[in-house]
Amino acid sequence: MEATVLLKVLEETDRHTLSFDMDDFDFLWHTFCGAIYWEPEQEGRFEAVEALSANIGDEPPTTPQKGFGMYWVEERLSALIAYKIALSAGYKVYLLWDTRLNNWCVLTDFGSEVSDRDS
Repeated sequence: MEATVLLKVLEETDRHTLSFDMDDFDFLWHTFCGAIYWEPEQEGRFEAVEALSANIGDEPPTTPQKGFGMYWVEERLSALIAYKIALSAGYKVYLLWDTRLNNWCVLTDFGSEVSDRDS
């Protein structure tokens, strides 16, 4: 499913629009694996990001979810954009902070065909 994310930036009286799709999501991440979030040895490693905006702050489900994968991204802005792209494309998505790697991570069902093979 392909969707477009629109970010509007006001600059005096001019409006600028940026659009992103799932190809852009693929450009943002550097490391992928099947969801290790629910593995017992990872307990306490990931913190759900809360209160960055009204749309971010949901805690991931407490039980393992089939078809989820984890995508690590470098910067806070990249994490936010990746989150918004996946969300607007209709995927389930959670923004996490990886306390072991000190890095942003997106937990989502995007790419489920890849993560199902890893399971």
